[in-house]
Amino acid sequence: VLRSKRSEHQELDRVTSVPLLNPAFFDGEPDIDDMDPYRMPVGLVMLRGGFSVASANELTRAVMKDIEDHDIVILDFSKTTSVDDSAALAIEQLIDAAKDGDTVCVVLGLKGRVAEVLHSLMILREVRKEHFVDSLDQAISLSKSILDERRAA
Repeated sequence: VLRSKRSEHQELDRVTSVPLLNPAFFDGEPDIDDMDPYRMPVGLVMLRGGFSVASANELTRAVMKDIEDHDIVILDFSKTTSVDDSAALAIEQLIDAAKDGDTVCVVLGLKGRVAEVLHSLMILREVRKEHFVDSLDQAISLSKSILDERRAA
């Protein structure tokens, strides 16, 4: 039990969820004084290292609220080294919660074994193919385009 708890904490320490403050995401000039830093249009969730059953439940709990606070969330897998089935299912819950909250998911840097696991379990079936990108610059550009389309609609 202690080893499992230690693994959980180590894995969760490698998750970073931050709002992206980028003027390109705003319609017009943003009023800095009125901005809530936690309710930016775009958020970035970076998953670094490996994730397993040890952190699966807490991963969902810890990141879920952050996802709901954005119109778009960029899930950054560029430094993810491994994902077991339980962690993959936790990621699926995050994507489902995003969809339920009308939050668009952009998947960044998905490759190798992590991509194989997530695709084989159909975890990313709700993410549009054009929302998979290789770089943060591409993710930001795509996010701006999505926000512009939403504003026009």
